[in-house]
Amino acid sequence: MKFGTAYEYWSREWVCDYPATAKKVKALGFDVLEISADHLYHMTDQEIDDLKALGAELGLEYRSEE
Repeated sequence: MKFGTAYEYWSREWVCDYPATAKKVKALGFDVLEISADHLYHMTDQEIDDLKALGAELGLEYRSEE
């Protein structure tokens, strides 16, 4: 069984520092971080690649809310 949380719980005003949030939720024992699909549209390819790499490093999955 995997446990997850939504980014909104850890952010204010619908803005999120995903790398910092990913590290925080993994340290708390979560396996999945739900992220905003809209935020993905505004990220650069490099930001998305960096976030993917961090997820792989941490063993954290991302799921997008639609």
